[in-house]
Amino acid sequence: MLAALIAAVIGAVLVTLEPETGGAEQSAPAPPAAEASVGVSTTIGVLAPAAVVATSESGDHHASHLIDGDPDSVWLSAPGDSAASLTFEFTRPVILKEIEFVFIPGDEHGGDVARMSRFELDVGGDAAPITLELDGATEPHRVQFASRVASNVIIRVVDVTGESQAEDDTMIGFAEIRLLGVS
Repeated sequence: MLAALIAAVIGAVLVTLEPETGGAEQSAPAPPAAEASVGVSTTIGVLAPAAVVATSESGDHHASHLIDGDPDSVWLSAPGDSAASLTFEFTRPVILKEIEFVFIPGDEHGGDVARMSRFELDVGGDAAPITLELDGATEPHRVQFASRVASNVIIRVVDVTGESQAEDDTMIGFAEIRLLGVS
């Protein structure tokens, strides 16, 4: 399946070739029908995971809220869990290029929500996890990195910031996490 996905992406990026004689341009031949029928888009968009699972949750603030498109529903880790991780699962491999974090608006949860400042991104397979940083942004924030092919994506919290980061009741939370790439 992965080989067909890669072949389709390569086939979709064909360029116009100029022959050695005549100077007229002609298009490169279309990919074989089997590759063309894969239906792979080369447009970057929001990927739709089949599910998201968290190592911890607080009350009814479930991990599924991260992908429901509603910034008013949020995910919160269990109080005191500053090392939470999230696993986004896909039904087929995708090409991941960016992650957008949508923070919980204002002081909605009493100030006990710390901000993740550094995280580890693991797409499984042979690729080593990479560590990425979030700045102190309060608006939606996109983090870009080299493209990775993944069937699941794991985000592990490495560091948090905030006045209450050392307290036992501190939670980590987001309104939405959008994975962007090519499916």
